[in-house]
Amino acid sequence: MLDLSIWIILIIITSSLFLGLVAFFKNPKNKTNRLFLLMIIFVVIWQLSNFFENEDISHNLAKLFLRIDFASAVFVGYSWLMFVLNFFQGNRLIVKPVIKIITFFISLLLALLSFTNLIIFNISFSNGSIRFDNGYLWLFYALAVIAFFVISYAILILNLLKSRGLMRMQILYIFLGFSISSIIALVINLFLSNSLTVDQSRIGLYGIIVFIICTFYAVIKYRLMDIRIVAGKIISYLLIAAFAYVTFYAVTGLNNSFFGSIFTTNAYLLGIPLALCFSIIFTPFQRLVQKLTKHYLFAGVYNSQETLENLTNQLTTIINLNQVIDLVVDTIKNTLYLDKSGVLLIDQSVQPVKYQIAKVIGFNRQNGISLVQNNFLTQYLTKNQKPLVKEELDFLSEQAKNENDRQSFVTLKNHMTKIEASLCLPLISNNQLIGIIVLGDKISGGAYSQEDLKLLSLLSSQASIAITNARYYKETQDFNKTLQTKVDEQTKDIQEKAVRLEKLLKMRSEFLDIASHQLRTPTSVIKGTLSMMKEGDLDKMSSKEKTYFVEGMFQKSVKLESIINDILVASEMDTADFDIKVEDEIELDKFVEKEVSEHQFDAQEKNITLTFEKLTPGPFKIKGSAKYLEQVIDNLISNALKYTLKGSIKTTIKQDGKDITIAVSDTGIGIPKDDMERIFNKFIRGKNARDVYTDGSGLGLFIIKRVMDQHPNSKVWVESEEGKGSNFYLQFPLLK
Repeated sequence: MLDLSIWIILIIITSSLFLGLVAFFKNPKNKTNRLFLLMIIFVVIWQLSNFFENEDISHNLAKLFLRIDFASAVFVGYSWLMFVLNFFQGNRLIVKPVIKIITFFISLLLALLSFTNLIIFNISFSNGSIRFDNGYLWLFYALAVIAFFVISYAILILNLLKSRGLMRMQILYIFLGFSISSIIALVINLFLSNSLTVDQSRIGLYGIIVFIICTFYAVIKYRLMDIRIVAGKIISYLLIAAFAYVTFYAVTGLNNSFFGSIFTTNAYLLGIPLALCFSIIFTPFQRLVQKLTKHYLFAGVYNSQETLENLTNQLTTIINLNQVIDLVVDTIKNTLYLDKSGVLLIDQSVQPVKYQIAKVIGFNRQNGISLVQNNFLTQYLTKNQKPLVKEELDFLSEQAKNENDRQSFVTLKNHMTKIEASLCLPLISNNQLIGIIVLGDKISGGAYSQEDLKLLSLLSSQASIAITNARYYKETQDFNKTLQTKVDEQTKDIQEKAVRLEKLLKMRSEFLDIASHQLRTPTSVIKGTLSMMKEGDLDKMSSKEKTYFVEGMFQKSVKLESIINDILVASEMDTADFDIKVEDEIELDKFVEKEVSEHQFDAQEKNITLTFEKLTPGPFKIKGSAKYLEQVIDNLISNALKYTLKGSIKTTIKQDGKDITIAVSDTGIGIPKDDMERIFNKFIRGKNARDVYTDGSGLGLFIIKRVMDQHPNSKVWVESEEGKGSNFYLQFPLLK
């Protein structure tokens, strides 16, 4: 029979290896996970060598284990320090590679010196325990090992003070577990080893239990390294292995009972039907174990990439808003096995902002509306743009900077508890909140894992794009219906409305032309990329190539959205009742300088010099509409950047008597002479512009002209020569 100490060591080693393997198999490519497993391996080596050096074995072998004990202890400290550094890499602490290399060679040197007499020597045995004297480098060895742990403690404490929410609790339990275990081990095995009995020295080994318990608790309660799913799979394999183990010894016992030995003719004959029975019951048992562990321990295991691809592929075939909402809600609910889910969208047709229920499953409809009436929730989601989990509200409350925020988090948690909501997921479009996905609990009762939150963030991004596109499509349809209605109304009296009818027909023709050409280009790119995804061509590409195609599809969708926005704005401006309220007092020089600075990044990407200069001293104050003038100046600078292939763009402002003149001058392709007279008309672009920039809408200068016409005594004009650049001018009356 094995004594109690051996059983304890076996349990500790098994638990340690289980933790390390679970972390490794969760993501073998992740450096943090690999370092955690490496640290566990060195801990196990240290435990085994420390245990056997005091066992009743040959003296030479015990001496070898003692030296392995000292060597592995160095690498325990080194691998733990590397794990801690990598755990926070890119977050709050940056360590240069040269420091890591120096640390490694110091550890390697100390480990090698452990097999000489420079650290320990004169190894002997007394009362069943191993004893030794300290060598010349003993103090250096001890200080180095202690330094590894002290630096680790300092890093953990520093990040503990700065972190919030789940991360804070994860760090807390990592710190408590390893600090207590390592301090016990250092005191017992480094300083008191020569004065303790065998049983007393084992306390240093048992101390690792604290680390194991704290780590397990952080994994289960606070999703440390998010390894719960892999742990479930390993548990399944262990149960199946136990089943095979029990079956084998049951068969062996039967053979011994009936035949006395398993190596007899009768035993071999009996083994045939027993093997058949085992093969029949093994597969159902395996399925049962996997089903039970999945349902009761780790429900909701899924393939994130497959789920995302399926949703994306289906969204590309749907443009109806209600169908988009149904698909998103059903995908999230069925993938994560939720009891409740719903979508609330901002009603863009009314002010102030109100929400309307797009779809709910399991929730009371009135409770959903009451949730979004909490203005603090919408502000938080707009600012942070990430899922808000009810479990984290207590931590967020503790870390709040003021009492109002602290109380708001408490109130929000009580409200979510009341309506049985567990997670709020923002829908963001153009950096604006357009809606909220509200989710209930998992049917299994499990918490939302980090993998769940990553998937939900990706799904919400796809859903936001699809919902926005569906809304734009509906607005475009409404626009076409309105346009057709106006045409139909004009035909009632052809003689009186002939001019108006001709204009509307021309506008419709221009719209169809731009739709067939400008909208088709980005749509074709998006369709082509999605086709490659559907056919599996992207799977054969490198990560860099995939990123290139997906980024191209995203940019084309952004351009498609921009063109539709221009069409809608231009259509609004073309109505007779379009009116701009010129009420803002604007300091024009600062206003223009700000717009120029916001385009510096785009200019640098094209290697173009973009400058701003005041030719006469300011300030220059005018009356205008800040909202529309911002669009005017943005359009002018953006056009200059699009059609300037090299050289520079210069924006100047000066006073001309009682007027202020802004000039945007570039060294671009210029405007053909034949296009100069109609360049400010709707859907008009220079003949040479399409060769340089294919996705333009031909509405930017039209919008500028309409805005300037709405500003009293203001005007816009252009001077240009093809191939030599353009000068666009804006003139406003100076405010007295």
